[in-house]
Amino acid sequence: MVTLTLESEYVDLLKPFGQVEEVLKEIIRCYAREYAIAKLQEQINQFEIKYGLPYDQFYDRVATDELFLAKLNQANLVWELDINAWEYAVEELAVWQQRLAKLSNN
Repeated sequence: MVTLTLESEYVDLLKPFGQVEEVLKEIIRCYAREYAIAKLQEQINQFEIKYGLPYDQFYDRVATDELFLAKLNQANLVWELDINAWEYAVEELAVWQQRLAKLSNN
């Protein structure tokens, strides 16, 4: 457990919303949802729009479909960089979702 110190102005601001500790926990959950998860989801959405497939299907096609891979290599020279960033965003999103689920269970 970590102890936080807040200036009294912040405590007074939060008191009308309930127990300050519970309000702060909810603020942190909202911040994670709005910033970390939303940012990662936006990155994933951009890749899905660019390539017209969700990550798992794109990865599968790159690994198994030679014609698809040949077309990618002709049309988009940065797909290998994109797939790395895309994979990272998908994995990081799962981590953040697990963190939030764990917090919700507490």
